[in-house]
Amino acid sequence: KNGVLKPIRYLTNSKLMGVLAAFVVSGIIHEYVNLVIFSRTGIEFKWKYMIFFGYNACLLFAEHTFGSIEIIQNIVSKLPKPLITALVLCTALPVAHLFTGDWIVHGYFDAVMYAEPTILCRSL
Repeated sequence: KNGVLKPIRYLTNSKLMGVLAAFVVSGIIHEYVNLVIFSRTGIEFKWKYMIFFGYNACLLFAEHTFGSIEIIQNIVSKLPKPLITALVLCTALPVAHLFTGDWIVHGYFDAVMYAEPTILCRSL
């Protein structure tokens, strides 16, 4: 927020430019981290995170554009919060495969499991 959004917003006097710059920089940083993590696995630099962050920028724009419409505010106000959370998480599903596939194939989650507590759900 303070590293990109606010400075760009101040320099350009445009909230939109600040938001776009924040998404671009975030995408580039994530691309770099992905490249470093998987540098020895043969994964190519394919701008997957830029696509992901661009998609999320479009969702944010849609929320800003349509969220102020009275009928949408009425519908949202009547929905239970857990359902709203589930619906928000579902918006990532169309593009989540862009990066999680590489993580699964190259053992990222297997390695993280040793560093973070993991809860396994098994049927009885």
